[in-house]
Amino acid sequence: MALIDLNIPAGVYRNGTDLQSQGRWRDASLVRWHDGIMRPIGGWRTRSDTAGDAKLRGMITWADNSADRWIATGSYEHLYAYNAAGVRYDITPVPFTTGREDAVSFTGYGGGVYGKYAFGVARPDTATVLPATAWQLDTWGENLVAMTEDDGKIYEWDLDITFGSELVTNGTFDADSNWTKGVNWTISGGVAEYQQLKKTFDADDATNTDVSTDTITITAHGFSNGDEVTYTVPAAPATALGGLTTATNYFIVGATTNTIQL
Repeated sequence: MALIDLNIPAGVYRNGTDLQSQGRWRDASLVRWHDGIMRPIGGWRTRSDTAGDAKLRGMITWADNSADRWIATGSYEHLYAYNAAGVRYDITPVPFTTGREDAVSFTGYGGGVYGKYAFGVARPDTATVLPATAWQLDTWGENLVAMTEDDGKIYEWDLDITFGSELVTNGTFDADSNWTKGVNWTISGGVAEYQQLKKTFDADDATNTDVSTDTITITAHGFSNGDEVTYTVPAAPATALGGLTTATNYFIVGATTNTIQL
């Protein structure tokens, strides 16, 4: 039998039916079709090599008001957030109650030592099956809202304030005294409000700045090691301290009651 050359034009033609694309390549390897347009299949890539310290249960993705992308997920003892660059932040709330890494099920048939009961006698079902701790995650605007059944509290993570969460005890919004609040929170007229901590100092006063030790003195400043702050210099003729840049974020280190380092 004579061989017949197949003169099939280059490219993939998928418009219309199979009959309409007769004599043309209609499909190909490693491609996908979306709304009639050929696109790469795509594939997996690693977002984090250190996703967590234990099994992660519960995940959500969202974009903040600056269009930055985030992923949040948690284990039985930690809650993490990842930015688009894959940097992991431990945002575990301070009062969080640790749950269970794995489910607990040791009851009914199969529970206990083999041969403990007579053959055919049902084992007593006296225990409670406890599921592994999983996070319920959602967003409120650009903020993350999270909870676990074991902990029983609802937390909100505010991207604009700090890496962490605030917890308030049960109460009404009628009076400020009805709540146990985090630092800088007030409640008035049925509204809870957070006032960002702002402190000022005169860098020209030698009693406030010690360049030799990189120390800034602010009486009862209220900051803690690890706090992220924005260092801002007023308009001219004020100038920035050596080594510091105005409108730049720094982290608090070496904090005492009245002094800090950036």
